[in-house]
Amino acid sequence: MNSKQSSAASLSAYQVFDGIMDYIKKEAKEDFSLNYSIKSCDAVCNAVALTDRMNMKWIYFNPAFFNSMKGTAAQEKWFAYGVIAHEIGHQLLEHTTQSFDNPWRRKNELRADFFSGFVLSKLPGSTLEDALLFVKRLDDGKYKPANDTEAEYSIYPTLKKRLAAVEAGYNSADGDETKVQIFKDITNYAAKNGISIIFRKANLLLAQGKSVDAIKLLDEYLVKNATNPDVAVLFNERGLIKFANNDLSGAVSDLSKAISLSPDKAQFYTNRGLISEKGNALQKQQALKDLVKSEKLKVLVNQ
Repeated sequence: MNSKQSSAASLSAYQVFDGIMDYIKKEAKEDFSLNYSIKSCDAVCNAVALTDRMNMKWIYFNPAFFNSMKGTAAQEKWFAYGVIAHEIGHQLLEHTTQSFDNPWRRKNELRADFFSGFVLSKLPGSTLEDALLFVKRLDDGKYKPANDTEAEYSIYPTLKKRLAAVEAGYNSADGDETKVQIFKDITNYAAKNGISIIFRKANLLLAQGKSVDAIKLLDEYLVKNATNPDVAVLFNERGLIKFANNDLSGAVSDLSKAISLSPDKAQFYTNRGLISEKGNALQKQQALKDLVKSEKLKVLVNQ
C-alpha cells in the first residue's frame, strides 16, 4: 500500500480502506487474496477504481473531495466508508477489467452502490441514512443525469436510482444468512447473474487460443439464461467466436438473438451485417439492411 499521506482526509481514506478489506477477509474465513491498493491523487474528481497493465487493482481518491464533506464526525466517517466501499465494489465485481457501453456502465454503478449499502449494513453502528450519505452528497444541483431521459446518454444512473440501489443493498442483509463469503462471487448476488464474469472468462480462453472452450463456457451459461436481456452481449460474443471458427450460420443466429434481446444496440447490427456479407445473396441483402440500421442508431445516440 502507498505510504500514508499527512492530511486527515488521506489518513481517513486509508483507514477506511483497511477496515473494509480486513472485515471482508475476516468474514470470508478462507483464502481471500486481493491485490488491491489505495492511493491519493489530485487528478481524479472524487474516487475511482482502476486496473493497471500489471493487473494491479487501484482505488484512487482525491483528498479534497473527502475534505469537502462537512458534518459531524460520524457523518464524515460513514461518508468515507460509503465512497470507498463503492469503489471496492467495482473491483470485486470485475468492473475495471473490461470495457462497457453506457447501459452496462450505468448498471455497474448501481451494482457498486448496492455493494456499498450491503457492506455498511454489516458494520457496527451504521444506519440506512449513514449508508445513503455518499450518494446524497452528490446532489449539489449540478449532478448529471438529472432524469431518466438524460441518463440514456450518460454513464451514470440518476440519483434516485442510486439511492434505491444503496438502500436495496443495505436492506438485503437484514434478517437473512448472507455472509461475506459471497463476495468471492458477488456478481451473482448483486447483479443476479454472472454476465461480466462469464464475458471475461470467455475472453481469457480466447486469448489462450481455446475458442472451443470459450464457446462451451458460453453455451453452459446461455442455455440457463437465454431470455435475460442482459445476456445479449454474450450472444454477440459467441457469434463472433463462431464466425472466427467458420460457422457462418451459427454466428448469424447468435447475432440475431442478441439483436432480439437488445434491438437498440448498433454494434450488434454492424457485426451481423459484416458477417452476413460473407454469405449468400439473400444474406448479403440482409447485411446491407443491418449496416444501414446500425448507422441510423449511431446517429440517434449522438444527437
